[in-house]
This record gives sequence, C-alpha cells and structure tokens, in this order.
Amino acid sequence: SMRNMKSLILSFLILVVLISSCKSDDYKENEGQKVQVSPAKPAELLRTSNHQQILQALPELNSWKKVLKKVLAQKKPIYLLEKSDLINPKLFFAQAMAVSNPSFISQTHLKTGAPVLSMVTDIRLAESRELRLEKLSAPLVVVEMYNYYFNTVYKAFIDEAKKEVVRIGRYPGTHPTLRKELKTLAPKIALAYPIILDQLGVENQGDLEGATIDIRDSKCERSRHLCSAVLVTKKGSDKTLWVLVDLTTLEAIGYQWLPIFDPKRPVISTERSLQNKVVMDTYCGDTLSVNLGKWHINYTLTQSDGVEIFDVSFNNAKVLNSAKIVDWHVSYPDKKNFGYSDAMGCPQFSSAAVVAFGGPDTQRIIKNGNPVGYSLVQDFRSPVWPKGCNYRYQNLFEFYDDGRFRIAGVNLGLGCSTNGWYRPVFRIDLEEGDGQIVSQWNETRWVEWTKENWHLQKKATSFSSKGYLFKFQNKNGHGFYLEPNQGQFQDGSHGDNAFTYISVNHRDKDEGESDMSTFGDCCNTDFRQGPEVYISPAEPLTGASIIWYVPQMKNNAKKGNQYCWVESYVKDGYEGFRTYPGIVGPMFVPIKK
Repeated sequence: SMRNMKSLILSFLILVVLISSCKSDDYKENEGQKVQVSPAKPAELLRTSNHQQILQALPELNSWKKVLKKVLAQKKPIYLLEKSDLINPKLFFAQAMAVSNPSFISQTHLKTGAPVLSMVTDIRLAESRELRLEKLSAPLVVVEMYNYYFNTVYKAFIDEAKKEVVRIGRYPGTHPTLRKELKTLAPKIALAYPIILDQLGVENQGDLEGATIDIRDSKCERSRHLCSAVLVTKKGSDKTLWVLVDLTTLEAIGYQWLPIFDPKRPVISTERSLQNKVVMDTYCGDTLSVNLGKWHINYTLTQSDGVEIFDVSFNNAKVLNSAKIVDWHVSYPDKKNFGYSDAMGCPQFSSAAVVAFGGPDTQRIIKNGNPVGYSLVQDFRSPVWPKGCNYRYQNLFEFYDDGRFRIAGVNLGLGCSTNGWYRPVFRIDLEEGDGQIVSQWNETRWVEWTKENWHLQKKATSFSSKGYLFKFQNKNGHGFYLEPNQGQFQDGSHGDNAFTYISVNHRDKDEGESDMSTFGDCCNTDFRQGPEVYISPAEPLTGASIIWYVPQMKNNAKKGNQYCWVESYVKDGYEGFRTYPGIVGPMFVPIKK
C-alpha cells in the first residue's frame, strides 16, 4: 500500500510561497550603535561531533552528571527534592508518601531489573484543571515525577487529611516542571557553544550584560527527550535567539532566530519544527555541491526520491549523470499482501513517509587504518523510530581515491515484524560518452546484451574472477564494471541478491528522472519490482542506458545475528538504541584499458 500521498499541485503552490518569502534586514540602529538582529543563517542544527569537548569545561554540567550517577546507584533511582526547594515547605511530607507507593515508582526499573532515571520535579497543591480532568475533589497535594526512560510525567494525588494516595496519573510526552538545577544548567549549555556566541555577536557569556535570558518549555517529540528552550534577547534587539537544549543528553540541538520574545505568548518552536525548517531551507530542492578529494559531486534532497547525486566527476571527467533510490519496497511474507512502498524525502510538502531530520554528512572512509575515500550519507526516519512499524533508511554514496564509487542503501529497522523483506529500487545513469555497450559475465566470458532485459543474481560462478557481473563500456574502451555486494566490502553486509534491469535511456522521455512518489508493488517477490515497465516490449540497446538495481535483504532479530534491526537499552538512565544496519548496493570499478 502507498502511504501519505500528497497533492503535487498543492506542494508546488506551497513551495512557491516559501521561495517568495522575504528576508529581514541585517541590522537596525539603536542609540547610535548597530545591533545585529538577523544573521546569515536564521536557523541551524548543531551537528557538531565535539559536543563533549565543548561542554567538558562546564563545572555545573559535570556536577549534575555526578549527582545523576549517584541517583542511579540507589535502590530507588529517584532524584528527590529537598525541603528547601519547595515554595510551600509544609507540603514536603507528600514526597515520602508518593515514593512509598508501589504504583508511583513501578516504572523506575525495567522488567530486566535495570534501573531507569526519575526525578521529583514539583510538590504543590493540585490545580483546579488537574482535579477536573482526574475527576477529583480538593484539597489534594500533587507530587510530580519525570521518568527519563519513558519520557513520561507521573503525578501522585495525595489526600493530606487521610494520609493516602488517591490517584496516580500518567502523562506521556508531557513537559514537567523544571527543577532549579535544570533552569540554571540550560543556559550554561546553550551559551557554551561558540556558534551561539557568534550568532549573538559576542565573544563570551560575560559580554551579554543587559541581555534578557529566559527558559521556556519546548518539545523534543522525535527523540522523546526532555528539552527546553533558552531564549536570549540582546538589549536593543528586535530579535530573540531561541536555542533548543536537550536536557536528557545534555547538549544543544540547534538555534532559530524569532521575533522579539513575548512572555505572554507560548514558544511554538520545537525539535520537529526546527529540524523541518533547517532541512527545507537548506537542502530541499536546491543544488548543492561538494568536492571530496578528486571528486566533484552535485546533490539535492528530493521530495520523494531521497538524495539524488548528479553530474559527478572524477579528475574533472564526468562519470555519472545521476543516481538515487526511488523507493523502498517492504513486505511481510507471513501476512499476505501486507507491506509498504516507502518514499524518502523532504519533511514537508512531499509524499515521503520516511523523512530527513537533518542534512547530508560527509566522512572519510578508513580501511585498515588508511584513508581511501569519502562517503556522503543522508539519514531518513519515520516520526517515532524505532517504535514498531517505524523505519529508518540511509542513502550512502562512497567515492574512492582510485576512481571507484558505490551506490548503497542502508536499513536500520525496526519495521513491523522480524520477518521483513526490503527491496530498495536504485536508478543509476552512468555517463555514456559516445555510446554504451552493456555486457554480462556468463560463467566464462563477457556476453553483450543487444536488447533490454533483466537478470537475477545467482551463485558465485556467475561473477568474474574479480566479482564483476556487468560491464558498461563506451566505444573508446572507457567505462565501469558493476561489482555486486557479496559481503566483501567489510561493512557487515550479507550481499545483494539483486534484480538488475537495463533499459534504454530515452532522452525525450521522463523515465524516473524526476521525482517518483512510489514505484512498483510493495509485496512482489519476483522481478515485478517496477522497472520492468521500462523494458517491455524489449527495445534494442543502442546508445545510453539506465541501470535499475533492486537488491533484496531480510531482517534478523536473533541475538548475535541482528541485521536490519535496532534494539533499545538503558543508557545513563534513559533510552538508548543499538542499530544493526543492513547494507546493499554495488560498487562501480573503472575499466582499465
């Protein structure tokens, strides 16, 4: 079945509105001084890899971590309030009653016995709204506790006269009252980042004299962490810098410039809105370029075909017109005709069900301790991955210093069962030069294909001695071998077992060059994966051709053999995840004359 199909016309109209939006001025005059109010980047995600290095000098942060570590070692891993923390110390009695109630503290340990972190955040008289929702009568005392692992607030409603707990309320995803330690810590974390200070036009926190700093509730609805917003307004500015701080992992997530802070108006920005804004403004639909060693790559984040790379050159010679994954077919054999055709793409105004939370990342490829190339990786996730029936995919492009390149897809689970099959549909358009001859290795020799056709990978003897299956060569002898993945790429993969389709590239037709919302049936197990429509009836292979490559992989949740899978565990008292990626995709090896 197809998911979340959007109107293309509506998408186009909305994008036109976004593109047409105007920019604000960079500066304004204030008593003879210029005050920066709108920097070059109105929003940014802090994807720095050195959070720990930036924050290690914060004594308040180190003290907080030590306290939480001691709490986790207790029989009841709950960080309690002190009597001096309360506005009304007479209500302090209620905390002891609450943490003695088995129902209130039942979620402080998992079924495995592992302790998870909780903290009491407030002790106060119950508000009329709370009593109405719980259908209770005043007067009652509320003890509020936040559980990091489940991202849930628990409230114990206590009758002081009867000295008993009359109700336990559970509120998943609710923002708790912030303890004073966290109110102090949040701005310290936010202002420790040089990029935040640069945005504010200062060199250190001491230069913010006269600035207004406020702490407001905000949501991290995707990571399901405790988050808060730190709002910094410089004196004389007409803009407020909103910094989102993750109080679970204890690091800043990103920032956004907003209109001047109004204490009467709630902060509407959240983790999701920040991520969506940055991705849409920076990556979606725009042509971006990167130089990686001898490689020059153009790329864009599409509406529904993931990241597309195009006009790729090596040593100033063009080798690839374009490459992308147009779809992920997901099927479950134990449930007849049940599955999904998953599109990857931009987080807004697209038909993608699995969307980008951030932008592409480049890394050096290290093999046997030596740098050998570069990778370009883009992550896509379902809204609440890794919960059941949620998915996480990656586009992986590898560019090697010797001229090889690899087009790969990565699946990090979880899916709807332990019996899932995944078939990503690759579209690869090599630079053909002055014509392209397609040959397949057939046991002992290369055999030229004269017509469009498809092929399913078989036993190892179907590959050449170097592991090649196809050869794409122009009349001058230049081109590439296609080397399928058989687990030889030192990435833990299990092989491709792929369907390969070769179709004529009609330059006067759109055969998958533009966005394809979904393509082919989700649940077919044979060659009917979508590309077959372009090779029937079969035409002669003359000139340019398109490679459609559909690898197949199955997930595995068995201990020691996990693949295409993800598991949760307790990390410092909150929920962490271990991924076991499934990786598929061929290598293209230059033909040496």
